[in-house]
Amino acid sequence: MAENALSHDAGRPRHVSAGSSASQRLILQAVLERTGANDDLLCQALLWRGFLAIKSRPSGVWLAKGSHAGDLQVLTLIDGLVIKEEVSHSDYLARVTLRPGCPVPDTLRAIVSLPHNRGMTGRGAAPYLNADWTRYANMLWGAKVPVCPASRLDVRFVPDALDTGIALLVKTFSLARVATALSCDGHCRGPAEIMFHFPWDILWAQAVFNALNLPLLHSRWEWCGNGEEGQDDVSAQWQQPADTLRIYPVRGRTEHDWLAMFSDVQRFARTLMNPELIDTIGRARQAVLEHRYDATPESLVLFYTRAQACLADSMQGR
Repeated sequence: MAENALSHDAGRPRHVSAGSSASQRLILQAVLERTGANDDLLCQALLWRGFLAIKSRPSGVWLAKGSHAGDLQVLTLIDGLVIKEEVSHSDYLARVTLRPGCPVPDTLRAIVSLPHNRGMTGRGAAPYLNADWTRYANMLWGAKVPVCPASRLDVRFVPDALDTGIALLVKTFSLARVATALSCDGHCRGPAEIMFHFPWDILWAQAVFNALNLPLLHSRWEWCGNGEEGQDDVSAQWQQPADTLRIYPVRGRTEHDWLAMFSDVQRFARTLMNPELIDTIGRARQAVLEHRYDATPESLVLFYTRAQACLADSMQGR
């Protein structure tokens, strides 16, 4: 089994009852069922809740540069963690360790159970949708958003907190130079969704997705323009400014299916955390930005075509 995959094959699949925290409960159960070294378990819990966590041997678990300052703040609220900021390292923002004497399962539970929000949440580069090419071209990274901008943990919901099942993808889209606006993991009732800020963002995100060509066998990713269902014909798909990515489970709506879908989301998001890949994507985007595009359907198709070509060239040079 891949390191980032959670087991979703044990036992008979059960249907998930509707509820705003169904996805969080499902992921928490799977995280707590894992076995391994404490640092491995800590890194897995952080990643599943959406933190840009890196396990470095032999120095332990770190939050990567690119993490929001609010990510450090909320982790300091968890009794079982010790957070030490790192100001001199080029790749790491802070070291995260388990506090001696605190039960590990309780700490993992506290991480994954950090409050989320109801419905579409996690406003990034709001307001959606902005067709200003100059602002898009000047964007160095995407929209940096916190996992959970909470000042206390004794609450069930936090405005603009990211949903557990989609949080890491929202965070890593920023590393791929994609500005997100709103997101929702579907709560095991509907598809996970991400809305984007600029009309070029979803085109760039889709081009990156296609360039990586990962074997995501348990999910269907639909790139939808103006609220319409995804289409195979890109020229038809972008008759209106791009809108939403929707991610569905492939087979059904059991716990097995939802967890498999969320595992695919994690697999893709963790791939985007690779520093070499981040640089490769950045070089490809700079090549795309040598030309100017507007938000007309014809120009959007040209942008998408150019994005695919530049990413293909950059990937070959890795």
